[in-house]
Amino acid sequence: QKDIDRLVRLIFNQHAAASAELDLYRQLDSLLGKTVTISRKRAAAGESDRMELAQFELLATRLGQNILAVETIRRSLEQRLGILLNKGSAVYPVSYWKTQESAIAITDTLALRDHPVMAARLLEWKAMQANTKVEKAQNNAEWQIGLKNLSVTGWHARNAAANEKFYDIGNRLWSGFIGVNIPIFSRGLQARVAAAGVQEKMAENMVASEWQQLKIQYTQTVTEWQGLKERLKQFRTEIKPRVEQVLETAQRRFTTGGIDYLEWNLALQQSVQAGLEEISLLKIIEEKVIDIQYFNNK
Repeated sequence: QKDIDRLVRLIFNQHAAASAELDLYRQLDSLLGKTVTISRKRAAAGESDRMELAQFELLATRLGQNILAVETIRRSLEQRLGILLNKGSAVYPVSYWKTQESAIAITDTLALRDHPVMAARLLEWKAMQANTKVEKAQNNAEWQIGLKNLSVTGWHARNAAANEKFYDIGNRLWSGFIGVNIPIFSRGLQARVAAAGVQEKMAENMVASEWQQLKIQYTQTVTEWQGLKERLKQFRTEIKPRVEQVLETAQRRFTTGGIDYLEWNLALQQSVQAGLEEISLLKIIEEKVIDIQYFNNK
């Protein structure tokens, strides 16, 4: 169930990324629609050739194709969520990346001992320990004791002249024994004990190895999450405002005829790449959050 919950959260994250990408393309499509209108007016007034207008219209067509592709991906994710959550129909998430906006409790690695993988390894180790005890017990001396009633039962005659008489078990004749069962040929048993001991040691080593791997993975994931948060902060404070300013300036200068299609398209492509980079960072950060909370059994 824990793995299914993690998978559902990852799909929610993919849906959030697709929705953000769709919003970005729609904003650019709106901006491009205004630009196409301006280009048509310029072409009609003879201020530009038809090639410029054709380039803008082609760009608008490609952007429309991108929107359709992202919408298809998002619908597919909604169908998968519906199946995983047993809803019988598509599920439509509405929240975007809420988890990463709040602080994550970075716990000590000792909390990883409750991780499902560790629980499974510890269970295997305990099973091997029990198996070793069972094999060792085969070499121990065993006390045996028994008691059996040997009285004759049924219809019997005391002599030839007497009538038959029915005898039940009664307390007439009992037999008992007591003894000790000691293994004499014990090499095979000793070999089984040794083999069980090896399996127990291997299970113990697997617990230690799994523990170390989980600590390494957890520490690495936390470090990556912290680095990505810094990258996102730097991107939003330094790169994103500049790209937005460049696009606004390009749009204003194109409207007044200060630049041509190529210069305007270059500014647009920079804006698209910046927007997609931000979405990618948000998506990866959320994946790290999901992984960290998976380690912590959250």
